[in-house]
Amino acid sequence: MVTSGLVMIAVLLLAVQAEGGHRTDVPLRNWDGFAINRHWTYDAIEKLVLAGLADRVVFNTKPLSRIEMARIVAQVVKKIRDHDGFYHDRRDLEDVLDRLIDEFRPELARLGVEPYATTGKPHEFWDLKPLDKLQTRAVFADTEVSLENNQGDVVGEDFSARMAFFSRAQVGDFLSVVAEPEFRVQKGPERFRLLEGYVKLSGLGMEIGVGRESLWWGPGFHGSLLFSNNAQPLNVVRFSTEAFIPPWIFRYVGPTKLSFGIAELDENRDFPKAKILAFRINSSPLPFLELGVSPAIQYNGEGQPSVEFYQIPELIWEARSSSATVEGSEFGNVNALFSLDATVRLPNINRYVPIGRDLELYGEMGVDDIDTRFFLFVIPRKPAFLVGVYVQNFLQWPNTDVRFEYAQTSSISFNHAAYTTGFSFKDQPLSHFIGTDGQDIYLRVTRRLSADVMAGFEVGYSQIGSTHIQALSGPRQKRLFSGVDLSYRVLENLSLFGRFRLHRYQDLDFLPGNDKTVPLIVLEGTYSF
Repeated sequence: MVTSGLVMIAVLLLAVQAEGGHRTDVPLRNWDGFAINRHWTYDAIEKLVLAGLADRVVFNTKPLSRIEMARIVAQVVKKIRDHDGFYHDRRDLEDVLDRLIDEFRPELARLGVEPYATTGKPHEFWDLKPLDKLQTRAVFADTEVSLENNQGDVVGEDFSARMAFFSRAQVGDFLSVVAEPEFRVQKGPERFRLLEGYVKLSGLGMEIGVGRESLWWGPGFHGSLLFSNNAQPLNVVRFSTEAFIPPWIFRYVGPTKLSFGIAELDENRDFPKAKILAFRINSSPLPFLELGVSPAIQYNGEGQPSVEFYQIPELIWEARSSSATVEGSEFGNVNALFSLDATVRLPNINRYVPIGRDLELYGEMGVDDIDTRFFLFVIPRKPAFLVGVYVQNFLQWPNTDVRFEYAQTSSISFNHAAYTTGFSFKDQPLSHFIGTDGQDIYLRVTRRLSADVMAGFEVGYSQIGSTHIQALSGPRQKRLFSGVDLSYRVLENLSLFGRFRLHRYQDLDFLPGNDKTVPLIVLEGTYSF
């Protein structure tokens, strides 16, 4: 039944095609520098959207595909052209827009955006790039530590090195294939890992993907209260739509993106191969406002009652208990989570407050141990929350951006009485890296020195808890750090990225008295073919 249903959906996807372009997803990894923890295009697009150069945009459900990003760039190009001269005072974003146009020129040509429709070359029907990017990374740390929001990367003691490849292929407008293998030289058994690898069918404004991929749901930059790229990418079957305007009276909610996924967790846990079912609704009812709602259920696993595909709607309806089994439920224990987020973007705030040119305010609330059916009328019990502020051209300094973020989780966040290893994958939180009963204070300042050079400074303090319920009585790991980073585009196809951090840990690895000062040096070079 499941196989025949997927075949029918695939046929429908292939039957009608929207306007084309590369539909591979833009990775949540720092390829090419000019960003940390995700591809630079996410930061660049966010700058244009915050400046009011695009209309209503759905941006907080990541990853986005190349064609989705190209449509936002096309909006910016059209708006600037339609308001000739009106945006000439945004010369500070000219280099950012030019670089985005160069990156997505084939997609802009396919979308018919002039002059790129005549000067650019759209992708061929068979667009195969066995080697799209090659990245080498050298890392030094005198103690084994994990790097937050780096796809589960654990830095080995002393020197370690990585070599990663990014390969992608697009067949017509309907089939996308991506592989990101990484080879590692360091102490420990893991010498190779497939960072990401998936196959995706697209059509009718919808996508169905199968494989391994990082997700980031929510507006946070240094963490998220449901899904982030902190842990290794999940093996997931994912269905999503591109942004669309809903019919009837629902059109007032604006562009809307729907996402649904089922993922399998690792074997080394209390219930091996437990499942996660999650869905998200993300919309933009006003040009300055973006909203998101994301429920998730952790269920199944060896030793728990099995759930068939046709039982998923009933599972969603029954998913109202976390700490205790619903009496009479055939699904046994489930772990129900929920997040709600909002982003307010205020361009040209300097007219009223001299804090900077553009201001973004965002927040997210995360709820665990839900006790209501179908996630309706959720009553927060010990909620987690995240708030952030992002300012462009801080204090009117050109090309200087400041971001401040604060997050706090509760004693019931991401853990569970039955799923004792918690909402985690390979012992790392799937959501915010601070885990259970954690706290994070983070500040980042970036300064673009030229079109090809960007410097960053960051400082943070974190209290990190384990998601294992047995560890609640133990100490939390405390970390204070400061760091600098530099991105430099040496050639059109070659970029370098360097990062230095100095960490001061207390109770490292949740071991009382394990206090250490750990320097971290990261050097990366990426060549794009």
